[in-house]
Amino acid sequence: MPLNQLRPFRLIAIVPSARRVIEWRWNLEGLTMRNHRWQPQHWFSSGLDERRAERERQRVCDAAHDQQSARNLAWLRQLHRSHAPKRGPFSICMHRADATTVSYTEVAVSKRRATMRYKPGPCCSNGAIVTRTISLARLL
Repeated sequence: MPLNQLRPFRLIAIVPSARRVIEWRWNLEGLTMRNHRWQPQHWFSSGLDERRAERERQRVCDAAHDQQSARNLAWLRQLHRSHAPKRGPFSICMHRADATTVSYTEVAVSKRRATMRYKPGPCCSNGAIVTRTISLARLL
C-alpha cells in the first residue's frame, strides 16, 4: 500500500544485538528516520495536544520505573492500563468524548519464537487478547 494512502504512524525497531533503536515516522507529508540512544524509552502520540500528552505520560512512566516490579511484561501491561494522574485525554489509557485508545499490541521475540499479542480497544477494557506465535528456528 502506498504511504500516501496511510494515516500518520510511527514504527519503532529495537535491535538488541546491535543496541539500536530506530524510529520511522510518517506524517502524511514525508517519511523520516531517527536513531535513538540505547536506553529505556517511551513514545507517545496525541491528536489533541502531543506535547502535553508526552509530558503527562512521561511523568507516569518515570514514577512507574521506581516500582520494584518495573521492566517486566506484567508491569508494562499495567502501565498501559493506567489512568494516572486521572482518566482522560492525557492518561496512557486515553479516554476523550470523541476518541479513546484504539488498541494495544505487544511483540516479544526470542531466538526461538516471536509472539504478538493484540487487544482491540482501550487497555482497561475486558476485550479478548489475540495471541499468535511463530517459530523462528526454521529461519536460522
